Amino acid sequence: MKPLAGKIAIITGASAPRGIGCAIAKRLAKDGAAVLLTDIDRDLYINGKAQRYANVALRTAGQSSDVADAVAYLAGPQSAYVTGISFPVAGGVPFGI
Repeated sequence: MKPLAGKIAIITGASAPRGIGCAIAKRLAKDGAAVLLTDIDRDLYINGKAQRYANVALRTAGQSSDVADAVAYLAGPQSAYVTGISFPVAGGVPFGI
């Protein structure tokens, strides 16, 4: 059994594919943790919400409860067969915009 099996790690600021957050996420996943990546920029949300989200599906930034719902799913029995996936909680916002 892997040492972090059954654990969930939430990594913030991990959208850069070669950044330290991404490296940490990969290491934790290798040790068996379910990893949730999030990168919500609060200043851009407050100051440029309409402009930033004009061309995305939900036209708004997520709330902390959206991430909490994803964590609850990953921690619950419904995700028992979910392995090795990227689980973006992004409302249709591609990472890096």
